[in-house]
Amino acid sequence: MAARIPIINCDFATGACNAAPPRERRFRVQIERTGTVHAAIYSWEVHDDNKGTHKMTTHAEDTVDNFPRDMQWGQGVQILDDHVSSERMASESGQNVSVPLKVTKGEWVDLVVRYASDGVLIQCLVEKLDKHGEPISWVDDDELDAEDSEHSDEAGASDLD
Repeated sequence: MAARIPIINCDFATGACNAAPPRERRFRVQIERTGTVHAAIYSWEVHDDNKGTHKMTTHAEDTVDNFPRDMQWGQGVQILDDHVSSERMASESGQNVSVPLKVTKGEWVDLVVRYASDGVLIQCLVEKLDKHGEPISWVDDDELDAEDSEHSDEAGASDLD
């Protein structure tokens, strides 16, 4: 649905790696095809020099009919859903719900990649954007009411001082 995005870049010759803090990175991505995003596929490639003269990869198109590479170094897969809509529906229904992540060609989304502090795990999610380019989030109405009450209590207390 979108072009491949390099989320970590390591230079084994120098030891430089951009997976160090911050532990979260955001990538603004334009959707290339309309449809449903089912998963994020993680793969890697290693070059023997800066020119990419020789490379070894686990990209799906490079491992076709390569059983040993698929078995030992296959792609990582993370199932994705529309987490904002899923949270809203789960809150309303009281049940765990997974809403498919529907996207439209030309739409911009944020790919949020989180790295575990031990460097072993990677998690990503896709945030849809509003018309101003801000991530769409959802907050339970009860949480908003509670926040409003807290702020009004604070305002009332400061008025009394």
